[in-house]
Amino acid sequence: MCAAPMKLVGPEVTTKGRQDGTFLRGPIPWDAWWVKALPLPGKALAVASVIWWRAGMNDYQPVRINMSRLGIQRSAAMRGLRALEDAGLVQVRRHRGRKPVITLPPDIVARAKR
Repeated sequence: MCAAPMKLVGPEVTTKGRQDGTFLRGPIPWDAWWVKALPLPGKALAVASVIWWRAGMNDYQPVRINMSRLGIQRSAAMRGLRALEDAGLVQVRRHRGRKPVITLPPDIVARAKR
């Protein structure tokens, strides 16, 4: 069974000129991060996008993500997260019965905050 596709909401300009809606906060380091994530198997790139989206909303602090709310099956999301971790693109702390805590590496965060 296929999961429902993610619904993305485009930015809308408010009367004060600010954008509302869903977007990825950048810059995302292209060579150091994104190019390494592109060839990873399965849902790794979808998981990577969600991690950057949540991390950007939380000023790049560690995040917990519920992938099932975004239409990605839990098992596929965990395999994608493991692929990102094995590639050195994220650091993950796992606790039995809880969502994993995902952290972007400090050198990548420093490049993103420039």
